[in-house]
Amino acid sequence: MNILTVILIIGILVFVHELGHFLAAKWLKVPVKIFSIGFPLGNLPPLIKFNWQETECQLNYLPLGGFCAFMDDEKTEDKDPNDMNYLSNRKIWERFVVISGGVVFNFIFALFIAVVMYFYLGIPEGREFSDGVTVIDVKNGSPADKAGIKSFDTIVEVDKVPLMFNSDMNALFQKLLKPEEGKKSVELTYISTSGEELKKEIELNKKNEFKTETQDVVGIYVKNIIQGKVGEKAGILKNDIITEISGKNFKDARNPEGHLREILAAEKSGSEININIVRNGENKIIKANLENDKKLGVSIEFIKGLLIKSSENESLLPKNSIVIEVNKNALFDTSSLMKTLIGKHKDGSVAEVVVKRGGELKTFQLTPEKEGVIGVNIYPAVEEVTRKPNSITEPFVHAGSFIFSTTVLLSDALLKMFTGNVSASEIGGPIMVVAKGAEIAQAGISKLFKFTIMISIELVILNVIPLPAVDGGHLFLLIIEKIRGRKLPRQIEEKIHYTGLLLLLGLGVFLILKDVLTLSKLIG
Repeated sequence: MNILTVILIIGILVFVHELGHFLAAKWLKVPVKIFSIGFPLGNLPPLIKFNWQETECQLNYLPLGGFCAFMDDEKTEDKDPNDMNYLSNRKIWERFVVISGGVVFNFIFALFIAVVMYFYLGIPEGREFSDGVTVIDVKNGSPADKAGIKSFDTIVEVDKVPLMFNSDMNALFQKLLKPEEGKKSVELTYISTSGEELKKEIELNKKNEFKTETQDVVGIYVKNIIQGKVGEKAGILKNDIITEISGKNFKDARNPEGHLREILAAEKSGSEININIVRNGENKIIKANLENDKKLGVSIEFIKGLLIKSSENESLLPKNSIVIEVNKNALFDTSSLMKTLIGKHKDGSVAEVVVKRGGELKTFQLTPEKEGVIGVNIYPAVEEVTRKPNSITEPFVHAGSFIFSTTVLLSDALLKMFTGNVSASEIGGPIMVVAKGAEIAQAGISKLFKFTIMISIELVILNVIPLPAVDGGHLFLLIIEKIRGRKLPRQIEEKIHYTGLLLLLGLGVFLILKDVLTLSKLIG
């Protein structure tokens, strides 16, 4: 069922893309001979076929794309250069509109889905931390893969040690305070008394120790102050850490941002409240008078770390700094504890891993690789907390922001792929897209919405890259034509697109074969 859902989504995205070309051509009164979703399979007739005006609409067997066929696709030598029924005889701007129609429609559709997502699911308003870690991806052939761990499983226990959100930070700090192989130092990330985030290599003593006296700090980190609001009037400063308000702290808050709102909402407008903060390593209490909106007027972020009360070398780790990471492992992050527990099995011993999948607990026995890893990308088990939109425009604003960040993320990923910074093992074809999409569909409607948006944006990016045989290649040749003042010879254009088509088909065959081999390994 999930695979069918993903195939349907991809089919809809292809339909939207080709519809963009089709409607742009219709708007400019350019005849379209065939409007097809999917490609024909040999001599088999289309699954569905009907006529709309001069256009034959088809649904074909191979759901790897689609096409719009124009009169230009007919092989004829006596084409009238003045016949405006041919797309190639139209003005450059008209051809540009028709060719870019698919990209424009995919982008509009992605924006539409994002707006629907924020109307339907709500506006993000903080995070709620759970116990365990979420598996984002499983490396093919890895110990986790062979054992049967899947993407979107939640690892809740390793070797009978629960991965608790409220684990002992100091104990975890001491466990993480071990040098990597071949090193005598560890990298600490800490927030200095001036609020600056710093990274520093700390040399350990002969016993591989670095003695410290620490204190847990859990609260709300103030990133910025809005002028004229309650926070500024009360004297809250940038880089302050709010640890308590009106006697209520954040130590057990699974949704810290929501907990802050609840505390403030329970107070009366105009009332005076006590705010406990940590500033430059010192605890202070300041007073604030709430206004009607019951907001502090500060930009915030959840923080959990260890306040250094003293250390054996304060030039390396200053007093009153707050340690948040050891060797890039966050102290409040359950994934840090998991890595530590798995790392104990570098000797080839078996680790017992318990995961939660669809509400059920499953236990796996696996042997980590010699580096002490099991081949999974993980993230703390965090659920997005949402609320109803405050206005009709709010979902549009959030949708625009999400589309922008997704476009940047995917563009960066494609750039790394083209520059060789991503290995071939990490690249998948259409089969793996469907397989991965099926896993995402199982993970919930929110992730399925985002998957749909990402694939739609991916289609936009791939079709604006100036590669032969795709929309970007055609658009690039139009730009060259505009610069030259005349078209390239038809034979040269045809050779460019034919070469590009062969390369794309070759890449498609390679990725499909790679997917089939990967899946056969998973099955067998």
